[in-house]
Amino acid sequence: MNMTSPQLQKSIMRRVYAVWFLRKVTSPLFVRVYIMLALIFQLVRSVSVTDIVSNIGNVKVFNTFNYLMDAFVKTEPAVQVYTMLFAALGIWVMYERRRQTQFVSE
Repeated sequence: MNMTSPQLQKSIMRRVYAVWFLRKVTSPLFVRVYIMLALIFQLVRSVSVTDIVSNIGNVKVFNTFNYLMDAFVKTEPAVQVYTMLFAALGIWVMYERRRQTQFVSE
């Protein structure tokens, strides 16, 4: 394999960029975000978002929490699991981001 210096440099840099991209895409944060997006997709497929939005508009501001809890309790178990997983992953992502920013600022 006889490569000139510019060809060799391009080949090496292509590999460096590929490794950098794969590390970014497979970082723990991005994996959690991908899972959260999949959960959102499943939630949107499982519930009628337009009905939820239209019904929540009829609820008084102070009763919104009660409405959401009542809707959560009366929904299918799969939707409850998706919602709890999404909330747990969201809290985990926020916790990790906060921990990383504290570590950097110290």
